[in-house]
Amino acid sequence: MNVAIIGGGITGLFCAHYLMRDGHEVSVIERRSTGSLTSIYNAGLLTPSLAPTPKIGLGRILSTYLGRDDPVYISPRQILG
Repeated sequence: MNVAIIGGGITGLFCAHYLMRDGHEVSVIERRSTGSLTSIYNAGLLTPSLAPTPKIGLGRILSTYLGRDDPVYISPRQILG
């Protein structure tokens, strides 16, 4: 299969690598040099926003936002309409 990847940053190049490893024909399209722009300004962090977070149960979430004395109060009428 022929695959075109738009963007020669870290994500695009990794995608190209794994697709080529699986036997695909890959073309990487980048308007500047590969690995420039976003890839050099991320301080070496690929996706810090995807760090694991603890699981919080629905009951705890509801008790946090439905208690009248809590800093943020959402009336059940606002939720249910």
